[in-house]
Amino acid sequence: MVSALIILSLFILVRMCFAGPKSVSVVTSIFPLYEFSRATAGPSADVYLLVPPGAEPHLWEPKPSDIKRIREADLFVFMGHAMEPWVSDILRSLGGGGPMVLEASRGIDSPAENSAMDPHLWLDFSMSARMVGRIESALVTLDPASGAVYRKNAAGYREELRKMDGLFRTGLSGCSKKTFVFGGHSAFGYLARRYGLKQIPVYGISPDAEPSPRHIVQIIKIVRKNHLKVMYFEDLVNPRLAQVIARETGARTMALYPAGNVTARQWKEGVTFLDLMKLNLANLKQGLECE
Repeated sequence: MVSALIILSLFILVRMCFAGPKSVSVVTSIFPLYEFSRATAGPSADVYLLVPPGAEPHLWEPKPSDIKRIREADLFVFMGHAMEPWVSDILRSLGGGGPMVLEASRGIDSPAENSAMDPHLWLDFSMSARMVGRIESALVTLDPASGAVYRKNAAGYREELRKMDGLFRTGLSGCSKKTFVFGGHSAFGYLARRYGLKQIPVYGISPDAEPSPRHIVQIIKIVRKNHLKVMYFEDLVNPRLAQVIARETGARTMALYPAGNVTARQWKEGVTFLDLMKLNLANLKQGLECE
């Protein structure tokens, strides 16, 4: 009997030695933060996207099972209270317990655009790079043993963002037009400002506020006055208004992707944040008539 217990104890000890360290559990609210966290963590962490593919992130609210997942995570990453107003109640319910909490946008919003009003900081790649740095620091704090891996991964992804910024800057520098009309919510303010463009959105910051008929008439006048040949629509918002404006002005429709989330099909196909940005650049170059 004693021999059997000794053998069992040795077996458990060997299993523990070879099992390796437990992966850090990371819960992210929206798709860009999922992408940044996954790229930084690599295989050293389990990263979970809270807002399901296909859901409009401004309008989504968590279920009890989502709150439980946050409570049991090691790290919870969200953009900010303007993007995820439901976070405040969850954090209060956690009290002093729960995961390390990282508000990714805190302290990095531009003075020209207040993230309390416009939370789409990830569409300025310099701000995305800073968010990657904040995620890197949080992971290193939680898992110092894997710190070198996190630093290497984060540096590599920041370089990818730097290259993407260069592609946008070069690709949009020789355009005959600088104004684009977006038949979605006002998501592209940061991107437009960084590359010297002007965004005219049909909706406001959130896509749940229906624009007035007067606003639609004004949009139509802008499209005609600027001789715009492309009317952009948003993949997660009903394109009806964009299609109406396109018919009235003779423009054609093309997609722009705010990338706050992906569709279920894009998720299944493994479409990344950088993939969506490449599509945005290609479509903007056509609509703005770039060289």
